[in-house]
Amino acid sequence: MVVLPTNRIDHLRYHQVSNELFIYAMIDVLIHSFTLGEFRPKQSLGQNFLSDQNYVVKIVNELVDNSIEGRSVIEIGPGPGSLTRVLLRKYPKMTAIEIDQRAIKFLNEKLPSLNVIHQDVLTVDWPNIAAERDGPVNIIANLPYHIVSQVLFTLADSHKAINKAIVTTQYEVAERIVAKPSTKEYGILSVVFQLYATPKMNFKIPPTVFYPQPKVDSALVTIDFTKPHPGIYSVDPLYLKKVIHTAFRQRRKMIRASLKELIATDGLSLPEKWAQLRPEQLHPAQFIELTNDLYQNSKVNYSKRMESVSSPDPVTRPSYASEKPNIWRETKQKDSKQYEL
Repeated sequence: MVVLPTNRIDHLRYHQVSNELFIYAMIDVLIHSFTLGEFRPKQSLGQNFLSDQNYVVKIVNELVDNSIEGRSVIEIGPGPGSLTRVLLRKYPKMTAIEIDQRAIKFLNEKLPSLNVIHQDVLTVDWPNIAAERDGPVNIIANLPYHIVSQVLFTLADSHKAINKAIVTTQYEVAERIVAKPSTKEYGILSVVFQLYATPKMNFKIPPTVFYPQPKVDSALVTIDFTKPHPGIYSVDPLYLKKVIHTAFRQRRKMIRASLKELIATDGLSLPEKWAQLRPEQLHPAQFIELTNDLYQNSKVNYSKRMESVSSPDPVTRPSYASEKPNIWRETKQKDSKQYEL
């Protein structure tokens, strides 16, 4: 006989989940205790499975999707289905994207109604997925920590195709995403995701929630792509990235020093108002202004590039594809010391 832990029951009742979801979660506590025994995490894929149904319910409750039967819900990397079992009952038309063939076989057996796509998340065509569902999608994921930043940058590249992304990350990464200027956490992740979205940290997650247990704390983060800064449509993202990445290589130096090589290489002129500021002091929107100030009157044919970057027309059928895809995601992993994300 298997006895349910009373602390889990009390926790679920305290958070006032629906009776139906409460019952499903209790059943899943039983199922999941056996699941992890027959499906072992693969270190090469960075798998740390959620093993605490209290947190599963908390995470699922952060997702709100109004599409028909949840057809716009996409789970990345479901693994043995810790989140999926609860999600599928709320959103029976959801889709899961998984690279691990063991997981796909397991999910097909345990959750035969689930639509599973066998694909590397870094190669997903999000605009196409959104078009097939007649609108932007909502993403939920317990992300492998060794590729968190690249997955997030891939989502930024396809921000028009995504409403919200609700993801688990290392706590340190979550801090960087929501960090304010002039703090040690502030960097590339902060600037990019505060320009292309409105991020928030939902709550901290202890290592004991996962199997195997990671060596660091985690957090759930919501990245709301429905609220980008309007300035992103008035700047060429290729040059914006160039300025941000170059500046943060030497974040504590004055901009005239940190951008010295870029200014010389591209034949730019730096207005004096920027010269003595430091990258870590600039608010995200100021990087748009800085990029335009640098390139609009340069030898680079910047104005023509800007003409192709425009805000979507709300009257016609929206395009979910970015004019310049694959800007933010690096095609090859960079040395972590080169950029301070």
